[in-house]
This record gives sequence, C-alpha cells and structure tokens, in this order.
Amino acid sequence: MFTFNRFEELTLIGGEPDAGAPSGARPMPKAHAEVLACKFATGALRKIAGGQTLWSEGDACGYVYLVRSGSLSLSEMLPDGRRVVLGFAFPGDVIGIGSDIHACDAAAIEPTRLDALSNAQYRRAMKNDPVFFEAVRGVIRRSLKSAQEHVVVLSRLSAGERVAHFLVELSEQMRRSGGDQRRIRIAMRRADCADYLGLTVETICRTLTAFKCAGLIAADHRDEVLLLDMKHLTALATGESDPGDPLRRAG
Repeated sequence: MFTFNRFEELTLIGGEPDAGAPSGARPMPKAHAEVLACKFATGALRKIAGGQTLWSEGDACGYVYLVRSGSLSLSEMLPDGRRVVLGFAFPGDVIGIGSDIHACDAAAIEPTRLDALSNAQYRRAMKNDPVFFEAVRGVIRRSLKSAQEHVVVLSRLSAGERVAHFLVELSEQMRRSGGDQRRIRIAMRRADCADYLGLTVETICRTLTAFKCAGLIAADHRDEVLLLDMKHLTALATGESDPGDPLRRAG
C-alpha cells in the first residue's frame, strides 16, 4: 500500500501474542497474502462504487478491511482547504488499522470490493492466531518502509524523479499482485496523483509527455502505461540518474 497515516498503526501490535495464544508446533508458514485472504474471508463483504466514501476523517474505526479488488485513495484536508493524498490502497492491502478514530478520508477510486473484520474479530485473531499476527506485522513493516520512502520522495526528489518513483511504485504493486509489472494502470485521477506527489496536474502531464518522448514509457490509453526503460526509470526514482539528465526536472 502506498504511504498514508501509518505510524500510529504500530499500536495494533500490542506486543507479542500473550500466554493464551496457541503455542508449540505452528502451522506450516504460508504466504502473507494467503493468510490474510483466508482470515478476512470470514468477515463481511463490502462493495462500494467509484467515488463513494468508505469512511471520513473523524469517524469511529469499527472495522479493518482487506481490499479484494479495485482501489481507494486516503486523503486529508488541511486547515486552509488544500487536499493532501496520503496514499492509495490496492488489492491485498489492509486498511483501517490504528486508533479509535480515523485520521483521514478513504474513498473508492473505482468500483471496489473489500472484506471487513470487526474490531472484535480482528483483535481476537491477532491474539489467538500467531500466523495471522505475523502476516499483519509483515503488512506494517512494508507500510512503514513505504512511509519512510515517501518522506524522502517529497523532501529530496525533483518533479521528474517523483513521477518516476510513482511509476516504479505502481510497477511493484503490479508485481505483488501477480500482474505484468511493465504494464501498469493509473486508475486514480491526475489530481489525486498531483496531491500525492506534491505537484500540479500540469507538471505531471508534462512529465509523462517528456518520458514518452524520451522512450521511457508508452501510453496508448489514459489509464494504462507501458514501462519501456525500467533501468532509467529506476535510476530517476532513486535519485541515482545522471545529474545532467533533463528528465530529472521534467515538467
């Protein structure tokens, strides 16, 4: 999942499983995705249309969700009315973990299906199922790493580097979901991308055009991009491209 207000998610751990948790021989390890899918399948199925709000900032946190299909944006309004997109959630991501009150808004970018565990179900599973516990810890570790990377993206990378980093992030998400990591979907609006990267819509559009002209990407459809030069994109995304590369400041 792309970064959002995750640091408070550490509160979900509450230490190792207590003495009442299962011990001794543990089940054979499974992929985290499979463990999460099996556990969340015992919860309720939730379907929301594109543009529909799953929760709003200030709402009580009643459920923890696993995204089955579709995607969501997580955003926050600043006191001056500006909107910040804190992150995106894709299939396989777990959202809704944290404090008792939601610190951001969550809205579907497209038709989205989620499995929902009530807080009581979630806490019981965390306490009694060490395999699920470890799977959730894996989610949190990945989330914190993503959050730390995004701080670097916003504070140190130029416009071209930020857009390249975003494309590489989407490629990684495609890899995790078993798709073609060179063919990515940008389902979110350009305004969402701009609010996520701290850029303007115009800058993002100009940068994508520059990448296309330079042969880094191809875009036959507005929401689908083919990554042609992963080596160059990765160098830009990590801030390791040639300092004289004009694509670093494209846009």
